[in-house]
Amino acid sequence: HIPNDFCLVINCKTHKQKVMKTLRIISLLPITMLLASVAFSQSLKVSTYTEVTRVSPKVGTSIGIVLQGYAGNIEIGGFYQKNSVTSQTEYKSRMSEQNFKGIYGAFSFYNNDLVDLSFKVRTGTINDEIFAIVPSVHGEFSLTQSFGFTLGAGVRVGMPSGHAGLTLKIGNTKNQHFNSRQYKARRR
Repeated sequence: HIPNDFCLVINCKTHKQKVMKTLRIISLLPITMLLASVAFSQSLKVSTYTEVTRVSPKVGTSIGIVLQGYAGNIEIGGFYQKNSVTSQTEYKSRMSEQNFKGIYGAFSFYNNDLVDLSFKVRTGTINDEIFAIVPSVHGEFSLTQSFGFTLGAGVRVGMPSGHAGLTLKIGNTKNQHFNSRQYKARRR
C-alpha cells in the first residue's frame, strides 16, 4: 500500500518537471526571436493579453517579429496561454483548457500611425493533447511608437471570444509605416 502523501509528491515532481520544461522553452523563444530581430533588423513585439471565453478567462503572453512589408506588416511568433481560474473540479476535468501554446501569424490589412488592424491566426496544442486553429481580428492602438494596447474578437470552438492586451515593440519602430506609404504612393 502506497501512502497518499507519497503519491502527491510523485505527482508534484512530474508536474514540476513539466513546468520547468515549459519554462525552458519559453525562455529560449525570446532569445531566438531577439537574435533574429537583430540579424534581420525587424521589430520585436512582446504582448501580454487576456482572452475572455464562454468557459473562463485566460491570460497569455506572446513574442514575435514584425516583418515590415509593402502592402502591410506581417507578424510571426509564438505564444503561451493558460487558464486564469483553476478550481480543483475544473483542473481534474479533461474538457477544461489548462494551457494553449503554439505559433501565430498576423497580417495587417490597415495601418497608420495610431491604428493597426490585423487578421491573426493562432495554432497550437491545448493541454498538449488537442490541436487547434484559432482565427481572430485585432486592433492595435499605439500610445507611443513602442507601446500600445490591443482589442480583438475571435472564435474559439465555434463560440465568440474577446481579447484585450498591452504590447511593447523593441527595435526598428521608426519606419514601421514608411514602406506601406511608399508602396501606395508608387501605385498612383
